[in-house]
Amino acid sequence: MQGFKNLLNKERNLLAPASKNSKLIKLTETALDKYTVSKKQSFVPKVIWGEERYQLLQSAIFRDLNVNEQLKVYEYLSKQNLSLSWYIERSGHNYGAKMILLSETQEEKSLYALFAAEEAIHQREFENFMDFTPNPEVNWHPLLDPLSKAISEADKQTCLFVIQVLLEGFGMSFYEGLKQTCKIPEMKEVYQRIIADEARHHGSGIVLSEEMKPSNEVKDQVFEYSREFINALKAADWIKNAVHETRPLSTKEGKSLYEDIAYLDRMNSRLDKLKMMLMKVDNWDLVKRLEKDQIFEYSL
Repeated sequence: MQGFKNLLNKERNLLAPASKNSKLIKLTETALDKYTVSKKQSFVPKVIWGEERYQLLQSAIFRDLNVNEQLKVYEYLSKQNLSLSWYIERSGHNYGAKMILLSETQEEKSLYALFAAEEAIHQREFENFMDFTPNPEVNWHPLLDPLSKAISEADKQTCLFVIQVLLEGFGMSFYEGLKQTCKIPEMKEVYQRIIADEARHHGSGIVLSEEMKPSNEVKDQVFEYSREFINALKAADWIKNAVHETRPLSTKEGKSLYEDIAYLDRMNSRLDKLKMMLMKVDNWDLVKRLEKDQIFEYSL
């Protein structure tokens, strides 16, 4: 397992730089172009997700911003959405690589080879709408830390549950919301295609996890990674950070912003969806353990 920690750590994979080998780049681009449903966009609007997704005009603080400042907030959030989508696919790609090496049968190896190929295509689909390269210092979501750690260090069965069941399940819900509120028709098509693929990945994860007979060590690992994942989801402060970048907020103002846009209700809805999803595959009282730690509770 130590070898995976070196091969699949955050620096080697999620933060790996682009290649400088022109021939390798050309070969990869040719292969990916064959399978993508989108082409590289010559112009992408700065605001891809706006009021339809965030309802920020319900906030007096946001309404006090001028039009250009409001646009800057939506630009910031649009970049974060694209970046997280891109990093999720990169995480899935790395997961596929690990599972190929851990596969015990040819059929299992083939399944994960197909998964990895689809994740690579998804990542390219998002790149076709990006005029920037995600910067981990700015375009990072807290949940990517436990995900990269799980891919690097976790047991095979733990990875199956955390990545295919938890991450893919979250990703489908996240992508569906982005698709519904996206301003670009071509990107809606991309999200629709990716959601269909992720549904298969998630569904196969559920099927395979039902056959698992996890050891106590695996049960503990799944609990710890699930707890870290959900806590990271709760810790993300994108909306508040986006406004703060334009006009610094006091702690009181940040709370007022979230109250105005009913952020508490939104977060509790997400947590309820995650809880319901986990309950479908909870064969060893995982949800009960998480509830005992009050993981599904959120307050401003």
